[in-house]
Amino acid sequence: MVSDADWYKGGYRAQIVTYTIAKLASMIKEFSPGNTVNFKQIWNIQSVSVVMANQLERVAQVVSETINRTPVANMDVGEWCKKADCWNSVQQVAVELSTEFKKELLNFDEKQEIMKEGRAQGRLDAKINVEIEVITLGNHYWRGLHDWSKQYSPLYGRDENLVIAASRKGWLPSDKQAKELLRIQSEMIELGFTSK
Repeated sequence: MVSDADWYKGGYRAQIVTYTIAKLASMIKEFSPGNTVNFKQIWNIQSVSVVMANQLERVAQVVSETINRTPVANMDVGEWCKKADCWNSVQQVAVELSTEFKKELLNFDEKQEIMKEGRAQGRLDAKINVEIEVITLGNHYWRGLHDWSKQYSPLYGRDENLVIAASRKGWLPSDKQAKELLRIQSEMIELGFTSK
């Protein structure tokens, strides 16, 4: 985005990008408190919206102009960017958040809903990963664990029935069964079981 801008003369792109993101975050906090960028949307489409791109470009141009005005003639811009005074200069420059950009920001309730969805997706992913782990170990593994337990540390009741079920070819556990199987596996490993 910066490299293609008409105002970009080359150099210090990393500093411009870093300061632009920081400046935009600061502006959102100041002029649209409680709101936030919809990072989930950016992730899902793997791009920023046209509105956000325009806002970022306006901020980046101002940032570029500001960091290139060093307080001492011929001062290295890269060195200037490392100083707190440079950030203070960038913060003091006025740039407006466009109305369109403000409309794209998430309010607190929308952010909470997305976070709730993310946690729910995370829990679902965790359940699926546990099932995959049990299935990936394979029925031979569970048969070996059962045989070992009979000799060294017998399993009883539900635990034994679950390991026997996992020993059968084609058996698929529920997420709860998979979680229990991994608990049993952990206990057996502590007692000395090793897969061969």
